[in-house]
Amino acid sequence: MQHDLFGPAAPPPHAAYCAPPKADFLEKHRFSLRFDQAIVAFIGLLMVYVLVFSYGVEKGKRFAVAELKAERAKRESMAQEFRQKLYEKDGAPTSPAAQTPAAQEDRPDSEPAAGDLPRGMYTIQVITFKSPSAAAREIGRYAEKGRRGFVIPSGSFHQVCIDRYETREKANQVLKELKGEGLAPHDAYVRPMPQ
Repeated sequence: MQHDLFGPAAPPPHAAYCAPPKADFLEKHRFSLRFDQAIVAFIGLLMVYVLVFSYGVEKGKRFAVAELKAERAKRESMAQEFRQKLYEKDGAPTSPAAQTPAAQEDRPDSEPAAGDLPRGMYTIQVITFKSPSAAAREIGRYAEKGRRGFVIPSGSFHQVCIDRYETREKANQVLKELKGEGLAPHDAYVRPMPQ
């Protein structure tokens, strides 16, 4: 009834100057995620994480291997320089080509000829080296003391032995003498000759 009397309601006079209320971002854009979609999204993110982690681990392994190789090469070059200085200091020849025939006979890569050493069933093993040059130096040291040494190769190791003996008793007697003179370490022992 009032509508009939007064006509349509006029907007308030200040309405022309007021901006319409703005809608919120969330009201404009609704985002809903069902449970199964959330699980698929979680699995996808987990797979991405695992792949990135695996890539990082593999990259780290490659880096570590490269560092290890570089460190080994550095140590080998340092050892080579040290050996070179030792050879120069001792006055020994520095290259195998420059070695005298006597020094070449002491090289551990070759087995002594059957006529070089007395025949025997036993020998005294004094020390084992990985380096053939170290074994050759040790044989030279024993040669200076009047003992005949040779090398028995065993895989990547070079076992330095002294003389050959017919009986174990004779070898034990010489071993005691060597230990008494300080030429043999405390763990040197008598062993049978390899067949």
